[in-house]
Amino acid sequence: MAVDLVQVVRDLRDQLDHYKARVDEQNSLLRREAAIEKVRSEALMMESSDDLTRVVAVMWRQMQEMGITALVSIEFVDNLNACVHTYLALENPKLNGREWTSPDVIELDKHTVVARWRKDLMDWSRKKSWQEGSVWSFERDQADTRKALEGFVRKFGFGWEALPSMDRSYFTTVPFEHGTVRVSGAKGHLPEDQVEFVQELTNALSLGFIRFLDLQQIRERTDQLAVEQEKSEALLLNILPESIAERLKQSTEVIADSFPEVSVLFADLVGFTRISSSTSPEMLVSLLNEVFSAFDRLAEKHQVEKIKTIGDSYMVVAGLPEPCENSACAIAEMALDMLREIRRFKPDVAASFHLRIGINTGPVIAGVIGTKKFSYDLWGDTVNTASRMESHGIVDEIQVSELTYNLVKDNFELEKRGAIEIKNKGEMVTYLLKGRRVED
Repeated sequence: MAVDLVQVVRDLRDQLDHYKARVDEQNSLLRREAAIEKVRSEALMMESSDDLTRVVAVMWRQMQEMGITALVSIEFVDNLNACVHTYLALENPKLNGREWTSPDVIELDKHTVVARWRKDLMDWSRKKSWQEGSVWSFERDQADTRKALEGFVRKFGFGWEALPSMDRSYFTTVPFEHGTVRVSGAKGHLPEDQVEFVQELTNALSLGFIRFLDLQQIRERTDQLAVEQEKSEALLLNILPESIAERLKQSTEVIADSFPEVSVLFADLVGFTRISSSTSPEMLVSLLNEVFSAFDRLAEKHQVEKIKTIGDSYMVVAGLPEPCENSACAIAEMALDMLREIRRFKPDVAASFHLRIGINTGPVIAGVIGTKKFSYDLWGDTVNTASRMESHGIVDEIQVSELTYNLVKDNFELEKRGAIEIKNKGEMVTYLLKGRRVED
């Protein structure tokens, strides 16, 4: 029986063509799977919300490698923040010697840029029949396309050359769970197999947007925590000296220090109780706040430490928590400025403000007490004597102890008041601080 060699050759060729087609199909499927996996991996490796730009670029490159050479616009619907994030991947215009003007265009490498912008959800237009899984296509003529892209060109500063052909633009829109992918070009609508590929890519891309939302919430919470921490830091520094606050944050041990020589000042607003009886609570607190805030600014100016206010009394100390060369002179400068400052305040009552100040110098113990409402305070006979200098003082005068007098007499004018009876101290020689010494 004769063999038809021609037929045998034809059969072999058909088998080879069939085999080649299957191999090509398998290779295409493998390439598609690899492309999808690249997008998925990039999405899962996102470390910040800004990395979504790179995921979009990876998707665009994978589409190009699979033969979809077109403009790709991706819109993510952010229901949490009621907005739409839009990304547009493009070939880097610099390759053709062109630039752009918008900081919202992100250059990822020498081949790729991504333009991104955000708009309110209410301004985002979509077809009424929008459903996940549905795909629709439409086309625009040159005039409609140019009009649609004018805003884009104006916003980002691209030349028209960077965009698709203006003759006619075909759009294929592929919805996914969180938005849509719009593929546009001048060659016609996407064939069915490429639409399926884009749908598979967007499923992987959706992971990136979910990660984007998670990272965005993490960043917002982190920012909120940072703001709260700043508020806590500021509040702590309002209560405690900076160096003490740092020690308190780093250790749970009791903070208690001894200082061999500091100068303590007590000041009392004389007549404030009488003023309070004829003044509204709001005005009274406002006035007291204004006075003590002025004293706080003076404390900062003279680098002395405010300890506390007690009613209408003010307590400040020089020489701690950081020692200074002459605490007595620093606190004397503070006292003189306080007297001058108080003369500026004239409340809307018959009497004017007056101030009585007392100062003493010596050793003290200082530390933090309390577990919920911290307080940095001083203890010792030096503190008690300073308080007595104020309470046994004279209105509109600064009374200082003999210890303080000996430390400031070379720099300040003082007047000897003499020996006076001090509660729980007996007789003590005191002096009145009058002003800074004028050099001859």
